Amino acid sequence: MRLRAEIGTTVLLLGCLISVSTLSAQQVDCPVQKPSMDPAAVAFRQGDFSKAFELYFSAARNNPQDLQAIAGQVRSLLQEGQISEASQLAESNLATNPASAKLLTAMGEIRLRQGRLTEAAEAYQTSLRFDPCLARTRYDWYQLLWIESMRATGYQQLKAAYKLDPDDPDIHLSWIERLPLSERIQQIDDYLEKTADIPADQQRSLKEYVSQLRAAIAAKNGGCRLASHSVTETSLPLEGLATDVYHRTNGMGFEISVNQKANAELELDTGLSGILLNHDTAEKAGLVPVTSDTISGLGDQKSMSGYWAYADDLRIGSLEFKDCLVEVSDTPSIVGKDGLIGADVFENYHVKLDFPAHQMTLSQLPPIPGEHANHGASLNASGVGNATPDPSSPDVMHEPTTPAPEIHYVDRYIGPEMQLWSPFARVGHQIFINGELKDKKPRLFLLDSGSSVSILSIPAAESAGSVHSDTQDSLTGLSGRVANLYTEGGVDLDFARLRAPLKDVLVINMDGLSTEAGVEVSGIIGLQTLRYLTVDIDYRDGLIHVVYDPNDGANAQEGLAN
Repeated sequence: MRLRAEIGTTVLLLGCLISVSTLSAQQVDCPVQKPSMDPAAVAFRQGDFSKAFELYFSAARNNPQDLQAIAGQVRSLLQEGQISEASQLAESNLATNPASAKLLTAMGEIRLRQGRLTEAAEAYQTSLRFDPCLARTRYDWYQLLWIESMRATGYQQLKAAYKLDPDDPDIHLSWIERLPLSERIQQIDDYLEKTADIPADQQRSLKEYVSQLRAAIAAKNGGCRLASHSVTETSLPLEGLATDVYHRTNGMGFEISVNQKANAELELDTGLSGILLNHDTAEKAGLVPVTSDTISGLGDQKSMSGYWAYADDLRIGSLEFKDCLVEVSDTPSIVGKDGLIGADVFENYHVKLDFPAHQMTLSQLPPIPGEHANHGASLNASGVGNATPDPSSPDVMHEPTTPAPEIHYVDRYIGPEMQLWSPFARVGHQIFINGELKDKKPRLFLLDSGSSVSILSIPAAESAGSVHSDTQDSLTGLSGRVANLYTEGGVDLDFARLRAPLKDVLVINMDGLSTEAGVEVSGIIGLQTLRYLTVDIDYRDGLIHVVYDPNDGANAQEGLAN
């Protein structure tokens, strides 16, 4: 294929402006890459990373100049969770081979996993200057751009990667994920049928995902639409739902109506995606299972079973939504609550969470210049989006028999009213904010209102002071109780233009969370800290504004520094 070698762009990566000059618009011949049948590459595709490392190691020992084998070792170590070893191997080989695009790309993957996003961007762009035809580099660059809400630019990189190497499993599945919902189903079915060497756990998750997509596509009128476009914003009380043994609020949320038959108090959880109801609420509302589901979250025990169901009517404040796909747990209680609602449900809105004043406000996002204004935004109740965009958009006026139009992605837009907002990294539904502890190293922290406490990872806590074993406290998530708790006496966390003192903060092993997110998670900013703050969230553009007002609501009696 012929690929135009234009890779320069300017990106705001968590507050750091990355600018790389654009290459000349020359045409370069990039051959379509075929899947390698080398035993090491096959083992890697099958998820046997230990075997892949051994085979790559043997190849590099026989030929020390085999940079593909060295890069394979690095990526195998990374997949095995041996991040430090992978970094050392990449650094030592880049010292003698600084122009190796393969090694630079592998180094970028390490830096992304370490949460060092700016360094990852620099590695990818340097790699593309040396070899603009390397599909893996373009795929990795797409991932980072997507995390940074640069979706239009990222999507172009993904399409280029897919044209170069459509048989790469990561590239192929990511390309499918960015198609309209109706096309995703057929593409995943084809992938499962025609692709060999799919790991068993991935097969299970893909089949569950397809079932969820079928349910989403079958929703009436595209799913979860505003009943009336005349009401486009609302405010509602954000109440404390429960207290712990120290009489601290360990959850805040609001009441919703389901099918006008059941009222449920849902905890607002910025670390969750979609709407999750308990069995009793679903039964009262008359919800009927559509497809089965597995529910997991923070904790060391087994996941919960559940199902997906359609809610004909959801009422949140003065907003009424129709035909919404929601998740239901088979348990009578969800961490002691009627249910949970992820803040990303409102990703098409400006979300204002005034925790001290106990109020949430939903309003329209500022329009992007030159883009279709999304008045009367939909609700992402299922966490996978709806079957079609806003039906009033001219982009979706097509005949039922014609293919769904390509999704129109946009890059982050920072409007005049958001110049003081901070960018965040969005990994799926999760919000990661750049923060610093005493050592001033950049770290990523998960914003999670569903966590009653703020938490540090073991390495982050050790960098800030001494860590002690904790046998008094307990921590419970959707997957049960967390084992092996520790405490750190007190640290200061700088994030989003403010400093928050964390007292007697819990410390846990976050390796699992970091692996799942694909970036190093240094801690969780939970309700223990958030209850003093007003947080404005723009999911569309990956922007957040955090304010501490000592005179706001409950802060007048008990402030952040007390």
